[in-house]
Amino acid sequence: MARPKPEYQLDDSAQKGTDCGTSSTSMAADRMSQGLIHPTTERVRKLADVPEGPTNPWDWRKALLGLAPNFKARGLKPPRLRLVDGGQLTQLRKQLLDGVGAIGAINYGVVANRKPRLWSSTSFRGNHAIYMHRARLTPDGRVEVLVYDPLADGRTVGGKKMVKGPKWWPWSLVAAALERVLNKRGKRIYPDGKWLGLLVWTSAKIKKPKPGQPEPPPEPETPEEPEPDEPGDPDDETPQSELEDAISDLEELMEQQQAVVDRMRALLGPDSISTDEPMTGVVLDLEGNE
Repeated sequence: MARPKPEYQLDDSAQKGTDCGTSSTSMAADRMSQGLIHPTTERVRKLADVPEGPTNPWDWRKALLGLAPNFKARGLKPPRLRLVDGGQLTQLRKQLLDGVGAIGAINYGVVANRKPRLWSSTSFRGNHAIYMHRARLTPDGRVEVLVYDPLADGRTVGGKKMVKGPKWWPWSLVAAALERVLNKRGKRIYPDGKWLGLLVWTSAKIKKPKPGQPEPPPEPETPEEPEPDEPGDPDDETPQSELEDAISDLEELMEQQQAVVDRMRALLGPDSISTDEPMTGVVLDLEGNE
């Protein structure tokens, strides 16, 4: 599998301070198109309809799907991807080892604290985005991930020489950074073991039909679904009966939760508990500033 061309965010772009997500999306497009398409960060922003400021996985998804005509023009099947909102890190680990790529939202402060050599900044510790090309097993049984960090451009700042990516990161570091993404209130959006981002697959070339054969129908867009049992298979579906059981269990759990809240309010007072915090987080401030 060919490696994509690195896209470093601290270039001449007016939005370079918040281009970690667009840079990662550019590298994902490169990989998905077998090196045939490498959009600029400005192009990614236009496709995502986010002319300035931070971006998020929903924006990255929109931009990549917007490249479908470019894929077709180069004889490739449409972009194949899946948005993951609270997916299991154990599943991501398997998928990366199977060669699936991903763009992930991370807490860059975790990198600064645990592996300063891979922290390509002197001050930035907020939410960041990276492109993960694949994972490998080392001879001693550890898992490493080939990470494209848009800030890892080899520059020198304040006497500190930054690494130049891509670099192999320990899986333990990748997982810790992925599961500690914060919302705008500074609170983690997920508990341990979950992550936010996109899974991406390499698009195959369109097979030309033999003379006299009809053209194959276009492939449908990869749906946003719960993660499948088998890595790399985005087409599993949950049976209707299981879905109804899950909804019933969720409703029962919510009733139990509300009963606990009502009981605590009765004991502590009506203003003692806030239920404004969402159950799942949406990252709207993925940034990467020097």
